[in-house]
Order: sequence, then C-alpha cells, then structure tokens
Amino acid sequence: MSAKFTPYHLLGHTTVHFGWRIGTTTGAVPSPMTNVNVSLPAGMGLETTSLGLATCNTATLDAIGPVGCSPDAVMGFGSALGEVEVESQIIQEHAEITTLMAPTAGGHTVVLYYVNAGGPVNVQLIFPGLVLGASAPFGTRINTQVPITGTWPEGPDVSVVSLSAGIGPENLTYYRPGDKRIPFTPVGMQIPPKCPTGGFPFSSTISFMDGSRVTASTAIPCPKGSEGGRSARRHH
Repeated sequence: MSAKFTPYHLLGHTTVHFGWRIGTTTGAVPSPMTNVNVSLPAGMGLETTSLGLATCNTATLDAIGPVGCSPDAVMGFGSALGEVEVESQIIQEHAEITTLMAPTAGGHTVVLYYVNAGGPVNVQLIFPGLVLGASAPFGTRINTQVPITGTWPEGPDVSVVSLSAGIGPENLTYYRPGDKRIPFTPVGMQIPPKCPTGGFPFSSTISFMDGSRVTASTAIPCPKGSEGGRSARRHH
C-alpha cells in the first residue's frame, strides 16, 4: 500500500492519494478482488471539503458516463491495471478511474467509482464506496464492493494487480451556480495540525474471490520539524 498528500502542509487542504500493488508468491495472476476497505487518518474527512457539491447516480453513469454528470460531482481520478491469463500468457488491461459523489444512502456519504477500460477488453464498471467512521488511529474508512469482471463468455475474470485513487481538488474545476459559469477549485481534505508519532497512518483490507484476505498499511511521514506530534501554527 502507498499513500501521499498533494500538497503536504499541516493545516493545509490537500488531495489524498492511495494505492496498492497486488501479487502472489508464485508469480501467478492473483484472484480477483471483491472488496476494498481503506481507512484514513483521524481528523481527515469529507466534511472539511467542498468536494461533491453536486451528485451523480448510477443510471446516468451507466447510460452516458461521467460526461453526463455535473463537473461539481467529480471528486478525483485514478487508474488501475488488470491481468488475465490466457493459454499461459498474461494479458494486461489498463483502466482510468473517475470518482464522483453519489446521493446519500442510509444517512451515509456514498462515492461512485467509474472504471473505463478501453482494451483489449472494452468494459465500463460502476461500483459504490460507502463512507463510514473508523476507530483510532483512523477517522474515516471507505468500504467498496468490487464487481467481478469477466472477459468473454466462459473466459477468465480480470484480476486487479495495481490500483490508485485520489480524492481532492488536483486537476478538478468546479463552476459556481448562476447565470455566468465562474470556474473555481474546490477545497480538499484538511491535514490535521498535529502529525502523530510515526506519521499519518493508512490501512486497508482487501478480500478476494477465492476467500483470501490481506491487510496492508502505510504511513505518510511527518513533515520535517513536526515529528512526534508537534503542531503547525497559523501565521497572520
């Protein structure tokens, strides 16, 4: 697992990037993933942002794609690499990911991941991530059900071997409502004023179709001069 903030300043607003590389000890294609549960550091959540001023639903994405949604629903971008083994040969599949705000469900924030793979298997997938609370040292977790992706009838399923996603204003442009469309950059998650000892922690648990499960964690090191929980100060 990997994670980073862009930009990175205590008390600053940022885009949060996280990702994974997935492999097997034998070098074989791994089993397809079915669930990703990622936990973010305490004090970081969507409530501190202006991301997702609009929402988009699954029906619109299924019919048109992200172009059918308001730009104000887009929350970030990412990419994925999938593999399938066909007659002892491994074929790779590249995909682009767009993250969008969805209508709430059961009082919880929901994000939608739109995955667009252009070839060799042309496929578009939509899967939801439920934003939930998490116990210390984490504050927010995103629980995402990943659909099994087939290649062709009776063909193998696609296995994800690398995945990266970003949530934040990097490369985003929103538009203010009104008669004149005025562009602006939304506000991303705020980095807490204190960096915990060992850095800002991230953790994830990934479940696979064969019933296996793996947990991985990482931490973003504290900025220089803020190790051990020293806090940032606002300057006026």
